[in-house]
Amino acid sequence: MNHPTAFVIPYRFHPPRNGGHKAAWGFAAALAAQTPLMCISTTDNSAETPPFTLHRILTRRVWRYVSPVTAWRCWKLFRQESVGVCICFQPFIALLLFPVARLAGARTMVYVQNLEYRRFRSMGKPWWPLVKALEGWVYRRADQLLFISPDELPEAVQEFGLDISRCTVVPYGVAESAAPVDRDAARQILLQRHSWPAGERLLLFFGPQDYQPNREAVQRIADKLFSIFQNKIQTPFRVIVCGGGLEKVDPRLSYMGFVPDIETYIKAADVVINPVTSGGGVKTKIIEAVALGATVVSCAAGAEGVDRQACGDKLLVVADYDDEAFAEAVSEVLRRDYRPTPALFYDFYNRDRAITPLLDVLAQTNRNNKQI
Repeated sequence: MNHPTAFVIPYRFHPPRNGGHKAAWGFAAALAAQTPLMCISTTDNSAETPPFTLHRILTRRVWRYVSPVTAWRCWKLFRQESVGVCICFQPFIALLLFPVARLAGARTMVYVQNLEYRRFRSMGKPWWPLVKALEGWVYRRADQLLFISPDELPEAVQEFGLDISRCTVVPYGVAESAAPVDRDAARQILLQRHSWPAGERLLLFFGPQDYQPNREAVQRIADKLFSIFQNKIQTPFRVIVCGGGLEKVDPRLSYMGFVPDIETYIKAADVVINPVTSGGGVKTKIIEAVALGATVVSCAAGAEGVDRQACGDKLLVVADYDDEAFAEAVSEVLRRDYRPTPALFYDFYNRDRAITPLLDVLAQTNRNNKQI
């Protein structure tokens, strides 16, 4: 008998609205299709039924990270369902769940979406050393670590003294398994929706604007890049900004706010721009954009952790803060004919294939449990 796996997401992710939500959602959906899985999350998740079992038992309040009530509810569920593995979607919730899992006889894993201390350090947050100490404590005590970024794994091993045999790369997965065929239809939808001229080239930046690295990127577009685009791009163009939480900072940019059908905007875009230079971790927006057929121009920091070979010429990377090179790369994309996303990309990033390394780890864990 394979014991079910518990996947604990300590914040609302259903329905998914940003990269973190989509990472949790896609991971859960793919894993549930392959092995017994139950998800545990907060009470404010949508009442709609997701394609996996979801227990809404965590409070929305911040004290859920240290709450004895949260610990008791999880322990009770672990024992009731005979959970064999507990996967923490965040190192911070692991502080509470590790002892719970041990008492319930479950092994522990941590899904490492990014090294949190690097993210806070790049954003200039003074408490990043405390976050680093916490991460190190958690990572050294987990039975297994699941990294979505192959670039961050070596640093984590070195910084925290980790046993590399307990580290596995599980790439961020997308639902798409082939290049989309409805890009032209998506463009017509937007032109009609917003009454945009048909001859304009569409440059898209998207992401939650209440996240500091994204706000900084939008400000950079307004302060520096837009003027350079005007000099280098020989055809009419429009810069579109999608994502909630930001007031308009420049009338030359088209602010859409949060859009529920962001996929339509990505498919319609001639190029997705990602001038993000801080934040750390894999910028999942790049993977999502390429999966939907978009060509992306990104700064080096913004493309960290993304497999460039798999993306092929759908991802152009330039040095951080080199505005001239960034604008020239955008201009290059607009001059050339459209090129579909290569099949190699989907071989690597389709979520059903991306979770294969984890399935191997879970199978080995079940074999070990049977021997005990």
